[in-house]
Amino acid sequence: MPIKNKKPHHLVRFCVFVAICLVLAAPMLLSGELLRTKQVVALQPYLGDKFLYGASYSNTYSLYKYSVLTQRKAPVLAVGDSRVLQFKAEFFNNKQDFYNSGMLFVTPRACLTSLQNMPADALPKVLIYGIDQSALTKANCYNSPFDVPEFMRDEIYATPSALLKAMSIDIGKGDYNIFDTLAPFSKIGMTAKNDGSGFMQDGSYYYGKIYHSGKTAAERIAKDLDRIKKGEDWFAGSKEIYQDSIDVFGQIADFCSEKGIKLVAFMPPFSPTGYEAYHNRKDTKFLDDIDTKLAPIFTSRGAEFYNFTDPATLALTDEEFIDAFHGSDVAYLRILQAMLNGGSCLNDYINNDALAAMDASRVSGLILREGL
Repeated sequence: MPIKNKKPHHLVRFCVFVAICLVLAAPMLLSGELLRTKQVVALQPYLGDKFLYGASYSNTYSLYKYSVLTQRKAPVLAVGDSRVLQFKAEFFNNKQDFYNSGMLFVTPRACLTSLQNMPADALPKVLIYGIDQSALTKANCYNSPFDVPEFMRDEIYATPSALLKAMSIDIGKGDYNIFDTLAPFSKIGMTAKNDGSGFMQDGSYYYGKIYHSGKTAAERIAKDLDRIKKGEDWFAGSKEIYQDSIDVFGQIADFCSEKGIKLVAFMPPFSPTGYEAYHNRKDTKFLDDIDTKLAPIFTSRGAEFYNFTDPATLALTDEEFIDAFHGSDVAYLRILQAMLNGGSCLNDYINNDALAAMDASRVSGLILREGL
């Protein structure tokens, strides 16, 4: 066959090959999953209030949060695990005064070592420290990768080949729709694009999938009740507060005192149903020692301490919880109100009347306003 007749044939093959490559690569590129932490942090200031970061195949959150907080240098910083993530910048008189670094300093040791290794100019004036009840038990005070400052510099990401394989499998299972990747670029990562969930500009977390699921409070809470009743994972019990935890908390309070940081420590609330299941177990007697043994560790060093483990202290109902142990926006607004009413140093940054107005105009028990 003459060569001139083969050229169009080869061109068609080449075009088909390029088209297939583009189809395969498009979801990876459009999803934002291939973006590195530095790129996300660099883009974030330009993406406005619609910014949402939720990666499905990478674990960059520690480095991400650390990078943003050292860049922002907010005077008020929230630290802890996922149970501080509903503190919002909109609660503050000046949104720029606050950043939520929840999921960065997860364990007590991580909080201490991270604070000790942060740049001096990034240390806050006020530290809101949420202490998960699990941090008071020996079962959950283990050597964790979060306990060393190096974790703030680590970046775990999916390579293009691994991402292509994982996304193809999940799209095939129906977990994602390929058209989800066409969501606005302000949403970075497949969790953000598909679920509408992820970290917002202020570091707080938006549970879009849950907000729009239509599930009742009973349905949201039920998924955790078995673990709570059985004492699995984070809900392991103890007869008393683990002494090593008390020692580390004392060191954190000492560090804050030495650096002139006002420390506001608190125990987050369970939902009423979750609290009943947790507190009524015979192996959770350590909860009774929070006010007598843990609180003085902070108050004797000039720090504030609030125990909201029992949701009754805040008049909260199951409706105001994401699940059995994660409070909603509304619950965390109530936490701040209780702190302000108790004379907290946060009165310098938050107007209680403004919080009351937000509460009065809230969308539901879950959210104060529609976010995205």
